[in-house]
Amino acid sequence: RIQYKDFARWQIGMQNQEAGAIKKQEKYWLSHLSGEIPILKLPNDYRRPEMQSFEGSVVNFALGKQETQQLKKAAAAEETSTHPMAVAILHEMISRGWKIPNHSKVDIIVGKGVKTTVARKTVRVGNRRFMEENNIDLSAIQPEVSKIVKKGENLIYVGLGRKLLGVLGIKDTLRENMKKGLNRLRMQGIDDIILLTGDVEQQAEIIAHRM
Repeated sequence: RIQYKDFARWQIGMQNQEAGAIKKQEKYWLSHLSGEIPILKLPNDYRRPEMQSFEGSVVNFALGKQETQQLKKAAAAEETSTHPMAVAILHEMISRGWKIPNHSKVDIIVGKGVKTTVARKTVRVGNRRFMEENNIDLSAIQPEVSKIVKKGENLIYVGLGRKLLGVLGIKDTLRENMKKGLNRLRMQGIDDIILLTGDVEQQAEIIAHRM
């Protein structure tokens, strides 16, 4: 078993015996790496500026009345939930400074969603099956659903009474140091890594590609 002290002894011996060879290598690399750092000519979406800048841009947009109502109703149903999707909805409400509407007790339907009552109307927030079981028509929203799924976002349907209020798309974020953890496994010789998820296949493929 080779330890660091063995390497150090070998290195010192090489320096004493082959001082000329080491100096030759040092001279080569100092010459090869001298001068300015070359600019990588990589393909990119935008033209590289002449001067490097870290100034960002601000994108302003406003939610319409329907989108605002949809988000508030969803927040009312998800207020007491600790599910990551619910946390994302509530975080958006707080960041905008909006007040969650008064509502009745929240009922949790395991594997489907949640429901509550706002202004005497039932609000349902959950998956597609939850909406269909309550006779809520989803045909008009299919084009928007396809767009959200292609972006790898999770779907949350919001129903008000017997009508579909809208659909929310929430993107998963990778945990910090996830890629480093996977790379450590690969360095240990573990190349076959399997992703187990409850998401649909297309969403799982996007997450796997990002990892």
